[in-house]
Amino acid sequence: MYEPELWPLQRVFAAATDNALAWCDPSVRAQVEGRFHGEIHEYPDQPPEEFDFLLAVGGGKVLDAAKSFRAGRSPGAKLVAIPSIWGSGAENSNIVVTHGPEGATVFQGPEYLPDIRAVWPELAASLTPDLVRNACGDVWAHALEGSLSPLGDEELKAELAKLIRTLLDTPIANRPEWFELSARACILQSRAGVGLVHGIAHALEGALIGTPAATGHAALCATFLLPVFRLNHSLSEKVDAALCRSGLDPELIESRLKELFDQETYSKVLPTLEERWLKVLRDPCTRMNCALVRPGHLDHFLHGVFP
Repeated sequence: MYEPELWPLQRVFAAATDNALAWCDPSVRAQVEGRFHGEIHEYPDQPPEEFDFLLAVGGGKVLDAAKSFRAGRSPGAKLVAIPSIWGSGAENSNIVVTHGPEGATVFQGPEYLPDIRAVWPELAASLTPDLVRNACGDVWAHALEGSLSPLGDEELKAELAKLIRTLLDTPIANRPEWFELSARACILQSRAGVGLVHGIAHALEGALIGTPAATGHAALCATFLLPVFRLNHSLSEKVDAALCRSGLDPELIESRLKELFDQETYSKVLPTLEERWLKVLRDPCTRMNCALVRPGHLDHFLHGVFP
């Protein structure tokens, strides 16, 4: 599968045309202004339609919005995607996720793939420990659910197993290598799909907006990895068998998932999970889960003890 070219930052800024625009998260505008000399707009305000070079800098929502905007308004323009935090891997995929009160909608197509991506580790310098943990959890969710997906072939599973071994060797910490691990996890899982962790995140995150329990996609993925892993383990012996065939130790994986679990987030969102469980079951990601999820499995989340 084609991937965006990886350019050094200096080359990206040098390549900006006279008709170049930057669309960025407000939190990184100051850094962008210091390097980019074209017109800068803050997400979610949309930039004008006339451009031939669009630089998108921010988290997954910003990058997905830029991918969709470029595809619909100026498909011939060059799109450069720079993540301000790892996790979504949106800079390296042809997938766009939009969010609404009823859940997430996923679009996939070559028109959504950025032309160029770059890594700017300094943008992540001020991340809090919670954001770091959640971002790492998002990477883990892509890698682990992709590796267990029934849609992946043996070659893809071998690539994902290699990635997971690297993740096991990489501490949950603010380290530059997470950007590249994130990009790799996203492009690989896009060839296989994900599972119940993403089904839960997609069904809950829109409903949580504006509530005291408001929680983002990455936090939901990080927190539900452990409960979902244990559910899948209890439902099918094939889960452990598949991991072992790939040379992965289920106990080591569970130990890492415990580091990603956050009890406060879990307790806050459980009522919404109960309310929207049928929505979770209907989500396309849940239907691709490595083990069949049924209505009665809600009890596992409501009454289970984690970690």
